[in-house]
Amino acid sequence: MYYGEYNYTLSYYPVGDNTLLQDVSFTVEKGDVALITGPSGIGKSTLFNLVSRILSCETVFVGYNGRPVEDYCLRDYYRHVLQVEQTVVTVHGTLLENLTFGEEYPEERIREVLRVAQLEKFVEERGLDFVLDEHAANISGGERQRIGIARMLLRRPDLLLLDEPTSALDAETGENLMRGLAEYAKENGMSLLVISHKSDADEYASQKVRLCAG
Repeated sequence: MYYGEYNYTLSYYPVGDNTLLQDVSFTVEKGDVALITGPSGIGKSTLFNLVSRILSCETVFVGYNGRPVEDYCLRDYYRHVLQVEQTVVTVHGTLLENLTFGEEYPEERIREVLRVAQLEKFVEERGLDFVLDEHAANISGGERQRIGIARMLLRRPDLLLLDEPTSALDAETGENLMRGLAEYAKENGMSLLVISHKSDADEYASQKVRLCAG
């Protein structure tokens, strides 16, 4: 996988006697949206977890900027590559606190990512000082998902990994979210790597990578 200066090459990831991600290689240019497709169990999430270094790369080569990702300390690597969790982590605190986690960002930038993540109506109705209770039980799954997306967009990584970003959203909101993500990525020189079983990402994908059984 190649992103501008950032080079990712995945070969295979054996699990027991099975092999996932055999001979997987593709290029992602700056500002591109790469859509990862394939049947359940084929290795899409494994691919993400290798790129984001949640899984060890002992049995595959994953390169970043021409060097093995293991050459980078995690703190430096995560300045450039971020993944939106499938189960978004929240804390008992305000919406703003759950976006910034104590870091400082211009208000205009915060408002921009809220717009992209389709959270403008949420803020209009409840405000940035709305308090998420423990486990975010007072918001919907779709709102929690979009808070996670806005949080990562705020940090403007070079590469953002999104696993089923519209799974908890209705068709219209999902379409608006994907359009906003693609535009934001292009404007800010970001690349998106997206897993989706829906068709709402198809229009914005600069390329599609279908994983198949070996």
